[in-house]
Amino acid sequence: SVEDPKGQTDLKSAAAILQRWALRREPQEGAKEELIEAIKFALSRDVPEPHTLASLMWSCGRLKVDDIAPLLAPMQELLPEVAPSMNAQNLTTFWCSVAKIQELAEEVDDMIPVLLDAIEEKADELRPNQLAAFIWAAGMLDLKQSEVERIKAHFAGRLSRGDMQSLPLKDIANFAFGLAQLDFRDSVMLETIAATTTEMAEACKSKPAMQDLPMIVMSLTRLGHKERSMNKLLDAVASRLQRKRVLKKMPAWSLAVLYWAWPNDGLEGVRDMQEVLRPEVEKRIAKKEFTYRMLERSWKGPKEWRRRIDSSVKIPA
Repeated sequence: SVEDPKGQTDLKSAAAILQRWALRREPQEGAKEELIEAIKFALSRDVPEPHTLASLMWSCGRLKVDDIAPLLAPMQELLPEVAPSMNAQNLTTFWCSVAKIQELAEEVDDMIPVLLDAIEEKADELRPNQLAAFIWAAGMLDLKQSEVERIKAHFAGRLSRGDMQSLPLKDIANFAFGLAQLDFRDSVMLETIAATTTEMAEACKSKPAMQDLPMIVMSLTRLGHKERSMNKLLDAVASRLQRKRVLKKMPAWSLAVLYWAWPNDGLEGVRDMQEVLRPEVEKRIAKKEFTYRMLERSWKGPKEWRRRIDSSVKIPA
């Protein structure tokens, strides 16, 4: 039940039910509209606790935008009052969820400056994994240039070598992807990413080898990192990915983006991995797993590279 002893909607209970719906992806039959309306009413009556509002937004980030759209405006209205009281985890959760739905929900645009102000106040409290997630989401968001510059100035350079060594490869890959999207070209940070990934590459398991190593190589290539540390990284990645049958098991995007990103300008000590990758790339293209055009835009990320251009949009003469 989402009602308290007085018969009114209990927001914490309703948020917990919405979270269970988000985890299952489907509500109980007939309960969807009733639950959304109950939460909307509760938001109009009470100011939620910070973790409750963050939980609601986390669920919104996992559900269909059409289903949760009625909640976005009241949440946006409450955010300026609640955000200053949120802790680093609440703010990171909220920020990442906004990134997931911004494209389909313009209501969240006004949340971005409020969140950025609050997160900047808590910047010193962000743990390494939270900072990596924040930068990934910043790279996914459609931000104003002034917001991008604030993030580059106050957040993008905060991970130390020790911080990065404490992270799994997936977090390093997301962090690097976000930096590439933000065009953050700090040489010390790029050296740190390359050196830390090189240390981890040889011993990493198959899933991070096939998914995270290609994303890191692509991100550093986009950022123009051509120092000796990049050569060492490429050599370590080539060694790890040439183990038995790894290339045949690689997801389509990982294979395409690694082929796109691998330098072919004869860097000293770097193997010609494109020659190794080409037969598998051509085989996947023949199977229609992806096209040459998709390969050329693989740098956009595993979500965006499959997006078709809307041919219904008229181009002005």
